[in-house]
Amino acid sequence: MKTAILTTAFLLSLTYTVFAQGKRVPASAGRQEYVEVEKNVRLHVVDLGEGQPIVLIHGWPLNNAMYEYQYQYLVEKGFRVIGISLRGF
Repeated sequence: MKTAILTTAFLLSLTYTVFAQGKRVPASAGRQEYVEVEKNVRLHVVDLGEGQPIVLIHGWPLNNAMYEYQYQYLVEKGFRVIGISLRGF
């Protein structure tokens, strides 16, 4: 009986975790593209949402993935969010 209760509790917590992660829309769901800045050099750009644009530029030594949660928040607030990974990152 105790094993059945523990197993049920474990499965319910696992199910909650899986569905909780599914509620957030990944940043990659928007317009992703690469901008060619010179021959054979492309910079990754994430362009999400509609509205007044906000450009996020990362610092050393990170890339635009550091703004994953900011993308989601700002898009929900009605902004267009543009993130760029600088050369070498």
